[in-house]
Amino acid sequence: MNILIAALMPIVAALPPFAEDAREIRAILDSPELHEYIPLSDCFEEISKTELGYLITTNNRHILVIVHNVESPQKICGPKQFTLEFKVI
Repeated sequence: MNILIAALMPIVAALPPFAEDAREIRAILDSPELHEYIPLSDCFEEISKTELGYLITTNNRHILVIVHNVESPQKICGPKQFTLEFKVI
């Protein structure tokens, strides 16, 4: 009976916070959109986590990257889905 009840409950599993943060940072650095805001001549100085996402500081500018969590219509197991929004500060 316990197996039947467990099978009827939605399954949601997230990665540990460190792994989720690493996925988000990797997605930011791999994003072609990042290079529209930060030229190759800039040097990264810091990537800081904020309430909205991440603040990227270079020697010439600050870019806020907002991480929008995407709700899946189906409760599927696995890492959370997200989109990125870039803003110059």
